[in-house]
Amino acid sequence: MVRSTKTGSSQCLRCRTSTTYIRIIICTVLILMMLNTISTVLKISLPPLELSDAELAIPKTQTRIARGIVDQSFQETFAHLRHATRREGAESTSFKTLIRETANATLPSQPYPWWFQTMLRDANMPGVGLHGEWHFQRLKHPRVDVCTIEKVGSSPWRGVVHTLNKEEAGNGTTLRDEEKQEEPFRIAIFRDPLARFLSAYLDKCIETQSQHCKPEAIFRFANPKQGLPPLDNSQQERLLHTIRQNPKQHFEAYVDAMPLMWDVHFFPQSMYCDGIYRFWKGYDYVGNMSERATFHKSLDELVTKMGGRFETLVRERFNLPATINSEAETTTPATLIRHSNGSVIADGNLNVGGNHATGASSLVQQYYTPQSVRRVLQYLSIDYTLLDLDIPDWAEDMLAEV
Repeated sequence: MVRSTKTGSSQCLRCRTSTTYIRIIICTVLILMMLNTISTVLKISLPPLELSDAELAIPKTQTRIARGIVDQSFQETFAHLRHATRREGAESTSFKTLIRETANATLPSQPYPWWFQTMLRDANMPGVGLHGEWHFQRLKHPRVDVCTIEKVGSSPWRGVVHTLNKEEAGNGTTLRDEEKQEEPFRIAIFRDPLARFLSAYLDKCIETQSQHCKPEAIFRFANPKQGLPPLDNSQQERLLHTIRQNPKQHFEAYVDAMPLMWDVHFFPQSMYCDGIYRFWKGYDYVGNMSERATFHKSLDELVTKMGGRFETLVRERFNLPATINSEAETTTPATLIRHSNGSVIADGNLNVGGNHATGASSLVQQYYTPQSVRRVLQYLSIDYTLLDLDIPDWAEDMLAEV
């Protein structure tokens, strides 16, 4: 009897368990059917989501086409120069030697682009002037060293230094021993590479048509102001007749042909002052001439601190007003932006003083095309990579429109 009772209880338990499983399965099926019905109702009752073309489009500033061009060009070219810079003992090696090592390096894959080969060739060419001592302007009192780069306010700075040193010599002033031991205050100023390149073109190829517009066989015309004889005008007519009246076409032709013979005004800023890309973070004042108000404001604070004839001459040469408009504070949260090592980094305008100002920053749309933007970004990719310079939005926009 006991066995029979246990058997009956076991059978009842199995029945209850089976019934529970069946109920769970039925409930699951009903839930799935309900969810499917709800989904169907929603699909029918809700209108399809429609987005405008503007909403579907990726913002131009997010496409980063220009940044991709810069990164790729840098890896194919200037990254090899930086690699030579990083070898043991390179800090005390002249930049001229590093250029030679890079030019003679055996590449594991494809050779350098042709324009980079000619850049390395011409950088060390006698007479080109990239390694000229005049790029280092040394002021005796106060002790100031300025890295002057063509088309980045170099003429005003050289005028300041030459005038003050001449005055010191005329006064018979000599430095005390303790002054000779002082570390100089080091200044460097950079500029947006695209605007600087256009400024050099306007100055040397359009406004003055000087011997700096190379290759001269293609681009130099008669220049009565400087007494330069014209080249074969008939040959130039054949080469440039169609494009000479179109600023964009003429500039694009120059961008393509210019690397045949590099001129000192067109090398990347990183290659001046013994390869300043190696040292600029250790400078005491680093200015970026991208917005007039903020650059003038930071320069005003610098010269005010220095005082004396230095302040007077800098204000004259850079057309720096005696009082700076405070509205510049609305464009940047801080007047002086400092690098992590304490160097001052200031933003400023492209055109400040000198006889060679061209207003290039306001003319980029009149001269650049997507093709010429792409090429110049390649030529100057080291500046946008190693000098922490931002690619301007207009360049990204122009490339995104293609």
